[in-house]
Amino acid sequence: MAQYINLGISPESTPDWGIQQALRELWQNYFDNEEESSHKYENGKLFMRNNNTVLDKSVLLVGKSLKRDDPKLRGKHGDGLCSSLAVLTREGRVHSIVNGNDLWVAESYYCDDFKDDIIRVKVTDFGEGDYFEIEIEITEEEYADTVSRCIQLQPNLKTFPTSSGDVLLDDHMKGCIYVGGMFVCIDTALSKGYNFNPNELKLDRDRSLARTWDIIAITDTMLAEMSQDEEHEDTVVDMIEKGCQDTQHLAWHTNSVSDSVVDKLHENFVDKHGEDAIVAEDFEEATQLRNSGYKKVIYTGNSVSAKLIKKSSKYQPIQGDIVVKNCSDYLQEFQDKYYDDMSTDMLNDFEDMTRILNDL
Repeated sequence: MAQYINLGISPESTPDWGIQQALRELWQNYFDNEEESSHKYENGKLFMRNNNTVLDKSVLLVGKSLKRDDPKLRGKHGDGLCSSLAVLTREGRVHSIVNGNDLWVAESYYCDDFKDDIIRVKVTDFGEGDYFEIEIEITEEEYADTVSRCIQLQPNLKTFPTSSGDVLLDDHMKGCIYVGGMFVCIDTALSKGYNFNPNELKLDRDRSLARTWDIIAITDTMLAEMSQDEEHEDTVVDMIEKGCQDTQHLAWHTNSVSDSVVDKLHENFVDKHGEDAIVAEDFEEATQLRNSGYKKVIYTGNSVSAKLIKKSSKYQPIQGDIVVKNCSDYLQEFQDKYYDDMSTDMLNDFEDMTRILNDL
């Protein structure tokens, strides 16, 4: 005899979700399970199986999560499975779940209490079982799409592992952001792709909130670790010299960058500008250096590269004091230069302006 569990959610919940968002939640649960797992796609159906796994019916309680306190796990909101079942039902997808001895099938049901349709799960006897398996009807195109959204399903990717996650090195992964192996977004400002550990990057409920500022606050440490690897140091050098957005926070972590990368940046600078060239981190420093008598001052607008070049043991430090001029100095120089050309009224107005600016 069938048993019915009312989920208390509408088929129209998560209206912005489609099949890929539903699959994302199911993949999260699949990969968060530490038991032996397997999946396959055949005859228009996707199968996800977690062996030695039988879930309590409480997983169908919206908001109930056994993963909330584990930072290593992906899902922790406690509504992914129910929301996915709502989407599958709304989309008319044939699906079923084997949970131990039970067979679960979600369906839309008119509830007299709510005077509206809700999602309920029909539970029937399946027989002896010790696994949790989801079966879903999807097209080949949808399967190819879900594979591209899941790092674990792409075993041939070129990656560099770090303590914060993986740097994705394939050209087609440029700007792709994943968390815990699950696709989040594409950030066109980045020159590499990244798969962050779940505890590194905070996301909203729909896994769509990932600001560039938050991302590059993590990519700097990942690239610093990659700079320690001889095989990939040239890649890091190239990214720094190009001023890639991924490297912008390295300016605050220069000590984490390998000496080899620092020396290569210096060597490239000397090859391009000569041994007598002096690098400036910003326009103000460049101006001060030139006012101090240094002739070959190079300001490229790349402060990260400049900071790292200065760290090289081969870089010749500046000798003597740098003349630092303030606004008052420049105004006085202007007055001295054009004093004879200024009328009395102009000179009086200029001196009044100078006093006002000096008082600011």
